Amino acid sequence: MSMVGKDQLYHSRVRIGGGRFSNIYRCVGPSDAICALKIVDTDDYNVPPHSITVELSILKYLKSVLNHCDHASNNNNNNNVALLIDEYKKYDDQILVLPYYQFTLLDYVRKNSRMRTNFTALLSTDNQEAPLDPIDEYFYTDDDYGQASAVAPRYQRINKLDIRKAMNIIKQILQGLNFIHDNGIIHRDIKPENILISVDDDDEDEVQVAITDFGISYMDKHQIKRQESLVELCKELDFTRSAEPDAGHKFTQISSGVFKPPEVVLGITDYGTELDIWSLGIIVSQLLSKDCLPVLNKSGNFSDIALLQSIFQTFGTPDEHCWPRVQEIDIFRNFNFTKYEKKEIDEVLPKLQGEEGFSWFEKVFNQMMEYDANKRITAEKALEEFTRSGF
Repeated sequence: MSMVGKDQLYHSRVRIGGGRFSNIYRCVGPSDAICALKIVDTDDYNVPPHSITVELSILKYLKSVLNHCDHASNNNNNNNVALLIDEYKKYDDQILVLPYYQFTLLDYVRKNSRMRTNFTALLSTDNQEAPLDPIDEYFYTDDDYGQASAVAPRYQRINKLDIRKAMNIIKQILQGLNFIHDNGIIHRDIKPENILISVDDDDEDEVQVAITDFGISYMDKHQIKRQESLVELCKELDFTRSAEPDAGHKFTQISSGVFKPPEVVLGITDYGTELDIWSLGIIVSQLLSKDCLPVLNKSGNFSDIALLQSIFQTFGTPDEHCWPRVQEIDIFRNFNFTKYEKKEIDEVLPKLQGEEGFSWFEKVFNQMMEYDANKRITAEKALEEFTRSGF
């Protein structure tokens, strides 16, 4: 079928998202199936570390893993990854056909919250700007690196997400990370917008979670599964277009805002899959917050130095005992960061407190937020703790 003919299979398109490099559409495909199209201009998208070639290769590889590996039968039906349905080109555009999910995690958090008016702020003559959703204000409004955050917001969100729903989401994200990490892939941009959620029509407590957007992901070819069919497939795929010289010198222009791990902020280039675990930990702090916001200061979305400061204020300033490598990093030594103590868990995960049956998760979370990547818990080990707890 010609590229134009295939394009006609996906009709009734409605734009539902996108960004600098791509647009996302909800559409109707063959057999009236609802799906999503990611449309990418190949010239714009191949600016390192962004690579549609690598993304497509990763998606094809993961799909083949599920088709060929016994490993797949031991996981959820899609291993909590938004898998490739089809792909084609139209002129200069690369088009990925993907499953459609109703929400991003950010939208789902909004859905499971309520807005409350801050009447004290409304009475302030210094706070007459147009009202903003606190989530939008946190992620998208740069007010001189957060200095204006001393002004009370006019509206507040109250997190109404049930803790069991939150833990189910966390577990499914871990399952997705375990799947891709086991196959040599570092996502490198775990954030709420890259976590998709579908809710069962008959039971809103039943949700399906999937990781999406492998546009800046890294694949270690040495960890490729050794099944003969996969080895043959990988000869046809291109994991090199990201232009990274080797595994010890990976890009650090990765990850987003407050979800960026400290090792990346400090310029460490030989990181591994543990990078994604830190990012998930910050998502956890948002899911288990009272105000639907991550625990770190919003200024970290706009300044790496402000992000480090907020990380240290929250999780304590590292030293050579908890993170031996940090003393070798010039930027850490030269800035002479203030020494902060680690905050108590009830400040970091307030919704966890007082909940029966979830005290075990405090240890898991603390291990997710280890500065030393060698001590940071893996997705596999974290899932074992979920199993051990009976969740």
